[in-house]
Order: sequence, then structure tokens, then C-alpha cells
Amino acid sequence: MLRRATVALAGLVLAALAAAQEGGLRITTLAQVDLATVVHAPLQFRLLQVTVGAGEVASYRVSDGMVYQLAGAQTVVADERGVDLSAGEGAAVGSDGAVTFATLGDAPSEFLLFVLAPAAEADAPAVVASGRVVELFRGAAPLPGLVDGPYGFDLTRLDFEPHTPINDPHYRTGGALYYVLAGAGEFTAAGITTRMPAGSVVYEPYGLVHQWANAHDEVTTVVLANISPEGVPAVEFGVPPADDR
Repeated sequence: MLRRATVALAGLVLAALAAAQEGGLRITTLAQVDLATVVHAPLQFRLLQVTVGAGEVASYRVSDGMVYQLAGAQTVVADERGVDLSAGEGAAVGSDGAVTFATLGDAPSEFLLFVLAPAAEADAPAVVASGRVVELFRGAAPLPGLVDGPYGFDLTRLDFEPHTPINDPHYRTGGALYYVLAGAGEFTAAGITTRMPAGSVVYEPYGLVHQWANAHDEVTTVVLANISPEGVPAVEFGVPPADDR
């Protein structure tokens, strides 16, 4: 399974947030895929930063994932189909077999690999053969609150304009994992505001009520992998119902 897409909507992702920000938030969907179920096994997020040297090839085998190209260029091949990625582009990779990453050009390829994997596979190496891998995040527990039925899984880039005010309290209907690419946003949860500079990782499980802002003079850019139930907005405002899930 291999898919790259640029669409206006990623499973109803963040459309309400964009309106609430009054133009302070730009949303770009990089890849999107449908998952038939997410309750076949407990699932958790991992985030890997992978570097593959010029002229080299790496491979990986994992359930479902999203690739975001940080630097250089590469060809990603799955199920005998390939897509070329340059910096700032992304693709979804699936579970039908090994995926290969072949560097293009004379520079190394550097990318993020967001992995949505069964918790039982958390200790399994995701990337083998020539890839230098740094694990940036591994969920301490399976994703909570998942329900039976299909889900959307997408890779999205968010650009918070300078001095974007804090948005209204909201929560994820599935779950998301953020990586801050540039700038420094503010993340508020449980009454605590934390500055999130470039390189920060933020995990938003189902039901975590939180807010984002950008109080600085430069754009804050993040990339995130999100899952949400089919036909349900990725984000709901307020707090989840007390008897929900």
C-alpha cells in the first residue's frame, strides 16, 4: 500500500480549527489512507527519524505508517509501486510487505517515519539495512478510546502564522502525534502551557483537552499523523462526554 495525496480535507481534519483561528492556521494534507479497523490489536504510535546515505537503500516492515521527507530525496517502493519524495512531501505506507527507501541524488535522505503499530510489535526494529534510525517517540501505552469500525489515517502539515492566538479547548476523536518542524508553538493542557520548539514531539491521545498558539514572530510549522473514525471530525471542541467510550 502506497499513497501520496494533496486534498482539501483529511477525514474532516481541523476544518473547524482553521475557522476558529481566523486565518492564522494553514492546513496541508500530504497523504491519506483508510483503515478497515483499528481494534484488531492494541495500537500505539512510534516516531522514527531515519537517515539513508547517498546511493543506499533501507527497508522496513510494519503495520501502517506515514513518511515525511525532511531533507534530500528518495524513492519509496511498496507493492512494486513507487513514489519519489522531495523535502516537504509525504506518503502513506501499508502493511502488505516490506517497504524500501532508495536515496535519490548525491545527498543523504532524511525522513520521519510515523508508525501505527500493534503494541506487541513495539520492540521490533522498524527499519533495517543501511538506515540510521533514531527513535523520537514510543507510546507508553496503547491508544485509548478506539472504537470498532473504519478509521481515516492521514499525514498533515500545519503552519501557525506569527502571533496566532490560542485556540478554543478541543480534543482528538482518535489520536495524533505531532513533530514541530520549525518555530516554537505553545501547547496547553491541564492548565499548563509548554513552549514547543523545533524538534519537539507532542502526543494527543483521544480525549486529551488541549490548545495551541503561536506567540512568536515566525511561523510555527508542525507535521502530524492522525487517526479518526470515518465520518467523524478529527477534532471536537469542548470536552468529551463523561460516558463516552
